[in-house]
Amino acid sequence: MRHVTAEYSWDLMDRNELTLQEQEDLMLAEEARKLASAPLSGLMVGACLRMYNGECSDGWNFERKASTGWHAEKNAIGRISNAGLSSGLKRVTVVGGLKGAQTERIMVPCGPCRQDLLELGKSGREAFVIMAGVRGQIGKIKLEYLLPLDYNLEHFLSDPKI
Repeated sequence: MRHVTAEYSWDLMDRNELTLQEQEDLMLAEEARKLASAPLSGLMVGACLRMYNGECSDGWNFERKASTGWHAEKNAIGRISNAGLSSGLKRVTVVGGLKGAQTERIMVPCGPCRQDLLELGKSGREAFVIMAGVRGQIGKIKLEYLLPLDYNLEHFLSDPKI
């Protein structure tokens, strides 16, 4: 047996430390969050995807009793043009918190959204995630660090033992 260790780091920073473009994305995610509909959980989430061609797409979560609803990240993915998709994901910004709460707790994408974002980011360039609560500090991390062992068919197809 061999033990494998993975290490990663992420930045915790004040909102004013973001670049102007990152601040714009944060503002778009905050605006998208205002459109969220979460009658079951009360968790209001907004997201902004920035593609390498400069295109931005926002999304918000919405819940329904009879279905799983949509997460903010998947909603934003569905709103990207083909040109944006082919250029690759540069950054996703996620803002969330309970309705009416002024939480500083950082919102992170769920597991299935991480997988979808990672597949979207497979352009050969780095993609980042900016994670924020309604107020307070934000986190910034490489997307691949959020899901280090992604489901990737290429891993199997490139295996020399096949």
